[in-house]
Amino acid sequence: MPALKFCANISWLFTELPDFSKRIYAAASAGFDAVEAAWLYDSDLSELQKAKEATRVEVVLINTPPGSTGSIQHHGFSTELNADGSRDTVALMLYISFLARCHETMESRFIQN
Repeated sequence: MPALKFCANISWLFTELPDFSKRIYAAASAGFDAVEAAWLYDSDLSELQKAKEATRVEVVLINTPPGSTGSIQHHGFSTELNADGSRDTVALMLYISFLARCHETMESRFIQN
């Protein structure tokens, strides 16, 4: 059986460092080969990239932004559920929410910049 691999969740670890790029350095110094994070959206992308390249730490997961209060949230995808609550309806609503979130992300990262 292969050995388990662990990554540092830098949203919860190294919180004494306000800058996520510095948390990547801290994770590497602590022996981690990979990191994950929940809230990198306000971070300087170029600084994160520099830290990743300098440490050779792999970024294995970045969560999607959370939804608004009063909405259904599932794995970071959120939507208002104004439906019958059936499994098929919930699946459809989550899929629609996923597509909307992808569009928002693409628009904010690539179209406006």
